[in-house]
Amino acid sequence: MLEKLTVLLKIQQLDDKESELLSLREAAEHSIIECKKRLDCLQNKQKQHSEELSEHRKKLAVLNGELRAVEDKIIKNKEKSQSVTSEKQLNAMNSELESMNNQKSLLEEEILLGMEREESLSEIEEKLQSELKEVTNTFSAAELDLVLSKPEWEQNLAEVRRNRTRVAESADRVSLSLYQRIRTRHASVVVPVRDGTCEGCRIKLDHNTVNDLINQDSLVCCSNCSRILFVEEVLDQE
Repeated sequence: MLEKLTVLLKIQQLDDKESELLSLREAAEHSIIECKKRLDCLQNKQKQHSEELSEHRKKLAVLNGELRAVEDKIIKNKEKSQSVTSEKQLNAMNSELESMNNQKSLLEEEILLGMEREESLSEIEEKLQSELKEVTNTFSAAELDLVLSKPEWEQNLAEVRRNRTRVAESADRVSLSLYQRIRTRHASVVVPVRDGTCEGCRIKLDHNTVNDLINQDSLVCCSNCSRILFVEEVLDQE
């Protein structure tokens, strides 16, 4: 009976190894998917920000154009005022000049705020580009690593499955069938008993079950979780 337990433990070890290999591959693929999502998000964000920065610079260019036009008008107005002889015309021109100077001040203030905003947007743009470059490199490296590691991973998985088939062939049908039924419910099928407690569900075993385990005349299952039980000391003696 101990031989049956040993075979089932070997099968469980190989099943666990297969699960580990599959989980590692799945985790790597999931990591790449999440990295790609982040990359796509950053690319969209960077595109939107670049468009915002471009639009802001266009508006700033328009304001600068308007400022130059007002400055030209001021210069022409001053030149024209020198040839005016009528006090009425001079007062009208001075009033117009004052209005243009006020307009100039407003434009200069708006341009100054616009330049500050452009500097802030440019800093954000630089940070986004840096982050985008970093995530792109991370994604490319992870994708390459997944491709390069695939042959070794497939080889290891195939070897585990071959060994599992070979070991399973040496198990009797009844114990193997029992193992496979329990495996559908629990990842750990064959578990040790320590201090009279099932290590699978942590339930205290009754006296008769413990005696059966010590005698080990047949496979003993936990009455609570149905896992196959064994006592490490008994197995080690074998």
